[in-house]
Amino acid sequence: MALYCIGDIQGCDSALGRLLDEIGFSASRDTVYLLGDLVNRGPDSAAVLRRCIAHDGALRSLLGNHDLHLLAAAHGARKPSRRDTLASV
Repeated sequence: MALYCIGDIQGCDSALGRLLDEIGFSASRDTVYLLGDLVNRGPDSAAVLRRCIAHDGALRSLLGNHDLHLLAAAHGARKPSRRDTLASV
């Protein structure tokens, strides 16, 4: 069993996939901690979240400021910025 930490994915699902392939990630064997900022800036925040859900337990995440911004915007507590790339979520 291996333990990995990855930070600031920021919606870059294809890069995350390549990184998981590079380390030989196995959901049945390994654990990856995603250290915040899973969403925003990159092209596919929704795919990053879907990947996390698909590997529930093996991919564990901490919330970063971009993740908290998404939650606040989704619940009307904060206005989305024109620079946000959260529409897919």
